[in-house]
Amino acid sequence: MARMTIRQPIPRRLPDGSYMTIRFRVKQVMADTALSSLADFDVCELNEAERRRLTIAMHSIRDPLLMVLDNPTSDLGPLDSYFIVSMLSNHCRKYQRIIVFTIDRPRSDIFPFIDRVTFLCLGDIVYSG
Repeated sequence: MARMTIRQPIPRRLPDGSYMTIRFRVKQVMADTALSSLADFDVCELNEAERRRLTIAMHSIRDPLLMVLDNPTSDLGPLDSYFIVSMLSNHCRKYQRIIVFTIDRPRSDIFPFIDRVTFLCLGDIVYSG
């Protein structure tokens, strides 16, 4: 079976463009998601946090105005969760984009990265602000 490195699936999400444009965008997204040092790793060798970052990179490559993520920190440790939320916050500020995500167990250390929060309980809003 042929191996697939991290840098291979990312450009597949881009519309047609010049080689240099696509290459620049891939490098930019890999740097933003801290995947540059793993560019030649086999996708199968990645841990869960690295796979999560790769998934986010694949979706952010087209530079959408809005991304909706379902539980991007699920099953990650505290440090990896913190890093993912920090990375998403940096993306929003750098590119003036909106990211909406759900999170099961919010930790107080990620709140500085979040501009607005809404807490739900059994489908009802218990806090928004």
